[in-house]
Amino acid sequence: GFFIYFILLIDRIKKEKLKIILTTLIFLLYGTRTILRNYDWKQPEELYIKSLRYSFYPAQLYGNLAYLYIINGQPEKAYQLLHPVIERGFKTESILYMYGVSLKNLRIYQQAEKIFLEVIKINPKNYEALTELGEIYFLKNEIEKAKKTLEKSLDLKREYPKTYFILCQICQIKGEKEEAIYYLDRLINFAPDDFYPYYIKGLILKQNSEFEKANENFKIAYSILKKRNDFYSIFNLGLLLKEMNRIDEALDTFNYLKKLKPEDIEIMNEIGICYALKGEELKAKEIWESILKKDPLYYPARENLKKLSEN
Repeated sequence: GFFIYFILLIDRIKKEKLKIILTTLIFLLYGTRTILRNYDWKQPEELYIKSLRYSFYPAQLYGNLAYLYIINGQPEKAYQLLHPVIERGFKTESILYMYGVSLKNLRIYQQAEKIFLEVIKINPKNYEALTELGEIYFLKNEIEKAKKTLEKSLDLKREYPKTYFILCQICQIKGEKEEAIYYLDRLINFAPDDFYPYYIKGLILKQNSEFEKANENFKIAYSILKKRNDFYSIFNLGLLLKEMNRIDEALDTFNYLKKLKPEDIEIMNEIGICYALKGEELKAKEIWESILKKDPLYYPARENLKKLSEN
């Protein structure tokens, strides 16, 4: 409301000094973190870009705009925004952190690792950077190294949900289900409105054939996700619907996302799984083969084709 009007007003003012004074005043009043959480915005990207023209302190704005791209499933746009800024030597802690996140989401793990190490060198108490670094080690299958890094993060911040989530994944890989449930319960305590702990807890309970308890957790996760409309929440909703055996709804969800990102192989892979679960194996096979033409090393598609041929 008022903030949008203010930015549009500033954009029409011709005197540069007056623009700067007014912009500084509005950011002192609102703060960029408050602005980021204002979900009434119709065009937050445009407003951030306009704000960057006039701000004395663009670091947080660059970081917040990059964050907006990340949560909307556009890590490539976050990378394209921040890479030239960093090339010009503008290496603040917040900009480097979001740059590292964009690299990680683009699966450029080696470079992302270097960036997060640089962030930790600037601020050894940056528990978020330590958690991201731990996740990179996890994704690279350096499990023990990941666990040690995540434990360092926990020493700094006991209430950071993502650290517990990755530790839970590590426990699942190692077959430590009770410890995984412990981390999930801690997650639920810290972040009762987060979808992930209920979803993962449901998966573990389902593996243990505790179907009623699993369904209870899936229902809670569903009630949280159905209120959200960012890319990753919609993607996760598709995964959840699949686990709840609501395959047609899951397929509709992934097909909707495919219209937004036609070349995304993870979306295509999930569509293939849905078709396989519906018994349309030929369609699933065609999708997984098309994925491997795009990325011959994409492990899930190779494994799914292998399972299909074994049936």
